[in-house]
Amino acid sequence: MSLLIDGYNLLNAVGIISRGVGPGTLQRSRLALLNFLAASLEPGEISRTTVVFDAHDPPPGLPRVV
Repeated sequence: MSLLIDGYNLLNAVGIISRGVGPGTLQRSRLALLNFLAASLEPGEISRTTVVFDAHDPPPGLPRVV
């Protein structure tokens, strides 16, 4: 089974992101979530998992795919 994860919704649902975040906070939160998922999922699940961090107005210069 493939997994599609809305990264920002998951970060909000678990309370990692709050109002008033400072510079670099979102990047650290995204990396923490990705590292957690990589450590928690089975190897076969990792290859079938897509995590999407979409934003209406993303910061300039971010890669479209990591």
